[in-house]
Amino acid sequence: MAEQRDQQDSRRFNLPKARGGMAGDHNIQVNLFSAPPERSVSDDPLVPSSPGALEVLRASVNKVVSEQVRLLTNRGFLVVPWSLQTSGTDGPEPAAGVSPMCDDGLGDLVAGGGQLIVVGESQSGKTTLATRMVKLIADRTDKQPVVFTLATWNPRTTRLKAWMLDVLRSTSRQNGTSQVAALAAALEAGEIIPVFDGFDEIDAAFCGKASQAINLFVDDRPAVLTGIPRPSHSRALYAALPGAEIIELAPVEASEVARYLLNVPKPERARWRAISAQVEAEPRSSVAAALSSPLIAWLTKSVYATGPEPAALATARDATELLDEDRFPTPAAIENHLLGSLVTAVFGLRVASPDGDLAPVNEFPPQDAKRWLSFLSEHAVRRIIAFWEIRYYAPLYRLALAAAALAGVTVGLLNHLVPLFAGTAILLSLAGLCFGFGWARGYAAGRARGPADPARAGYARGGVNQDGDMRSHTLRLAQGLLMITLSYAVCRITMLGLDEPAGWLLGLSPAQALLGAALATPVGVGVGILGGRIAAAVLRAAPWLDAKTGARTADPLVVIHNDRRSGIGLFLLACVILAVGYLVYYVAVMPLGFPNGIYLVPVGASVAVFFWNEWACYKVAHLWLLSHHLLPWRFEQFLQTCHDGGILRKNGNHFEFRHQRLQDCLAESYPGRGRTRRKAFGHRV
Repeated sequence: MAEQRDQQDSRRFNLPKARGGMAGDHNIQVNLFSAPPERSVSDDPLVPSSPGALEVLRASVNKVVSEQVRLLTNRGFLVVPWSLQTSGTDGPEPAAGVSPMCDDGLGDLVAGGGQLIVVGESQSGKTTLATRMVKLIADRTDKQPVVFTLATWNPRTTRLKAWMLDVLRSTSRQNGTSQVAALAAALEAGEIIPVFDGFDEIDAAFCGKASQAINLFVDDRPAVLTGIPRPSHSRALYAALPGAEIIELAPVEASEVARYLLNVPKPERARWRAISAQVEAEPRSSVAAALSSPLIAWLTKSVYATGPEPAALATARDATELLDEDRFPTPAAIENHLLGSLVTAVFGLRVASPDGDLAPVNEFPPQDAKRWLSFLSEHAVRRIIAFWEIRYYAPLYRLALAAAALAGVTVGLLNHLVPLFAGTAILLSLAGLCFGFGWARGYAAGRARGPADPARAGYARGGVNQDGDMRSHTLRLAQGLLMITLSYAVCRITMLGLDEPAGWLLGLSPAQALLGAALATPVGVGVGILGGRIAAAVLRAAPWLDAKTGARTADPLVVIHNDRRSGIGLFLLACVILAVGYLVYYVAVMPLGFPNGIYLVPVGASVAVFFWNEWACYKVAHLWLLSHHLLPWRFEQFLQTCHDGGILRKNGNHFEFRHQRLQDCLAESYPGRGRTRRKAFGHRV
């Protein structure tokens, strides 16, 4: 009976029985870096006739997958065994008599229209397999598989297809109207095979909703889903793809771990023979049990790696210390030691290799790097490190209140030297705030106008990209009005203390105050809305220009630079608009003489940028955290170094910790742990 079922399963995979062996896996690794084969475009009427968007997507996905696999396998290739399961009433059960098959069979299954669920414990290699599945499937079908990291999806607020389209747009860096429409049509027509990774990272309160959304979208089309079968998620995990084949990843065998440890250049092999022999001779030992996890095996080689110089071998740490059962009596002790040593190893290697191609000597001292990463790991929500989230790591609201009070004192003092200076400063600050609000509303409405551009990305919390809605914009406007009111009150108190004729209008006449308020509020908002709509229309019509601003890129470092350019552009535009408005105001109601208030135009423009540009808030928060030794000065370079060292990985327009266990271990060393409350898709409160 078992043999008959085995034959049926082999026919279902369209492969003879075989174990996930070395030869097949090595071929897969080589193919990951080869050019994608030529494909024909589907005749499905839903797919646009022009293959441009899909071809760009294929090239981008191939590049991203190659980079991710290179980072995941930069210490050699480790074969992870798996076994086929059957679906029982209480979840998956081992299929009697079914032997594990090579990973090629998984690619054939999905490429042939099947569905696959990959389950395994934490650190078992699910993400590595999901990444490799993209290449396995792409080699066998004209359709394009894409990894969708579920940690970045909030099923409570964002529809599945809208989020997937945003991932496609961000991955391929395509923002033109026709390109986005082509990607949307390909997604709707089933030309894109989703590889959903990390179902267990969805909030347990919304995993049922997420499961239903995945099930309705996929229907009977091919798809892959990975996750840890936790009690809170298992039922929803299997319900998402009820007709899928289920495979379970198993711990890596001791003989494979031993081979992996010796997969190093010849001069280094002597350093690894003792621990390799111990793992193979005693497969039930603590060190063998710990290294049966792909993540821990990779960590071992990363922590005890040497630099490219021969002299580095003499000073390298010896991995045989892991055999000391007094220091490391359990697999958990080995795991904690390696997780805690990774940062020091990555940045210590760079210190020891000044002539290599990694980084200058002492670029980031290891002890500082560990402190910075522990801070980030404690504050990061769902492993995400995005530059627009940094503002929530600093007490930006309190800093803004302090800055508003200081500005009030300064303006009050200067009014003693320049008559009507205080009233003009308050009006221009109000005008800048209202202009920024109008700009944000006009820009968001302009980008969302029409069905051709439905998933334009911006910045929102928890990694969900949106342009912002009326609620979020109104909240910022209210915060800005509070700051200006505080400045006004402090300014008036300061002027009274100097015996200045302040009054409620800060020296302005009723006519001057009324016209100034009209120009600052309704006129400012109206001009901002008009300008925002014009900017949105221009960027929709000029994708090449659109790609150089904001979050419209798949590289998180480029996103930072682009948003800085957007902030500079908004500042210059606000300066021009406010200068024109002030001159109109001056000619209408102010006495003859030099318009001294023109010097205050940059103040109003700064208010607009601070409340309506993410980079400005990020930079203020960065400088505050820098002053408290919580982040480095060259923060972008630091993130890139963490990425190159395997601590972080890029996912669209943000970074994320390579593994949740790594983030938790780093967070445990943060001195302020427990005083920061984190919640899914929320902020520090």
